[in-house]
Amino acid sequence: MLPQEPFDMLVNKCGSDRYYKTFFSWEQLIVMLFGILSRCDSMGEVCDGMRALSGKLN
Repeated sequence: MLPQEPFDMLVNKCGSDRYYKTFFSWEQLIVMLFGILSRCDSMGEVCDGMRALSGKLN
């Protein structure tokens, strides 16, 4: 649904992954979209939801 190649081109152009700590920009986008689409109210809910689905996401 979301093309990763144009996103990666923008990331490279802006250099946003230059100093990444834990997530690359693409992974952060996916996690934030998960939080929005699952109607999470806090980052704790997002983390709990991602942990609950960790086996299905691999």
